[in-house]
Amino acid sequence: MQRVRIVTDSVAQLTQEMASRHGVKVVPAATILCDGKTYVDGVDISPAEAYRLLEQDPTQFTTSAIPPAYFYKAFEEVGRGAREILCITVSSKLSGVYNSALLAGEQVRERVPGLQPRVFDSMSAAGGEGLVVLAAAGAAARGLDLDGVTAVAERARRESECLFVFDTLRHTYRTGRVPRVVSEGADLLGVRPLCRIGRDGMVHVVGLARSRRKGVERMVGMVRERARGEPIHAVIMHTAAVAEAQGLKERMAREFDCRGIFVSEFSPVMGYATGPGVLGIAFRPESGD
Repeated sequence: MQRVRIVTDSVAQLTQEMASRHGVKVVPAATILCDGKTYVDGVDISPAEAYRLLEQDPTQFTTSAIPPAYFYKAFEEVGRGAREILCITVSSKLSGVYNSALLAGEQVRERVPGLQPRVFDSMSAAGGEGLVVLAAAGAAARGLDLDGVTAVAERARRESECLFVFDTLRHTYRTGRVPRVVSEGADLLGVRPLCRIGRDGMVHVVGLARSRRKGVERMVGMVRERARGEPIHAVIMHTAAVAEAQGLKERMAREFDCRGIFVSEFSPVMGYATGPGVLGIAFRPESGD
């Protein structure tokens, strides 16, 4: 029997099939409030539905971190099969999910003897977080103990990159994740910001492109520079841009030695902060496996 079970949140972008195949328990990252109605991310609203609501009236669309009770229930559930749990969350600098998981972990330790969930900050989001989760799940499947699985997650966190090309930074500014001057300047110049999630767990603008196509070229170039011909694991990310994301996946598969690659749509929690039309690439070298 596997010694360690992995829990994560829906921002990690794992598909249901992938989560099931790798034995990962996914907890909704947030509740969504729109026009007086409350939805649970990934439970009673799909990303496509959430983006439609966001486009209709961004001022009426808000999110809040999921209550600790959801993590508590997940810890209890997976704890029936394994006493060691590693819970990997979206960056604590971008969301309150990490704190919800921490509180749930404290409550579980007090109420369920022998159950010791460990909460791990991915310092990333979306596909970058997902790559950390998959690395940890692979280590757990190989029978490593909690310290060993955590060490693999730490290495994946150090080596993973998460890049995005935005259509606009208006949504990101509205949520307080980039300065107003950066958002207004990008829109005024008609450029597409190229962003990455830094080692500090925050979103940083690292370049500007005149079009999304040129922004994608910049991202692919950054992957090429970092990969240096070595095998990689990759995630192609998007918000309401399915065809373009699929095309980017096919290109990545042609140009790189991808030992694992899949397409995933942003959780509405991410979509609220980025807006529609975003394309991204998350990747890490296979050498960390």
